[in-house]
Amino acid sequence: MSKKTRTASEILEEQRLGLSPEQVWQDVDGDWIANADDGKGYHDGDGKYTVHVRVADFGQKYLPGGEARFTDVTGGHAEIFKLPLQIPPADSFIRFNIKIEPLACQGKWCVASGLQVRLCA
Repeated sequence: MSKKTRTASEILEEQRLGLSPEQVWQDVDGDWIANADDGKGYHDGDGKYTVHVRVADFGQKYLPGGEARFTDVTGGHAEIFKLPLQIPPADSFIRFNIKIEPLACQGKWCVASGLQVRLCA
């Protein structure tokens, strides 16, 4: 998977808005498996998938009460999720429920990557 780099215009907009580095989307390296909630995941399914991300995978980038999104899920949208206010144990998981366009569903599993986090602006 290719890593998204910020464009010059994005950087200038962040500076113009006076955003701190924590308020800008930060990449969390990794790929995770999204499981089809209906057990099928094909175009005749409901397009709902669940991704479990280990808290340890966030490393130092876990931001209590912040926001998270996946930017690279085929057929998915960069929906924004709230992170828990309390930091869970490192060996526990955070559950994300994502929606994928039915025609893009390829099966019971798909790869979710491009995880990003930020503090709420």
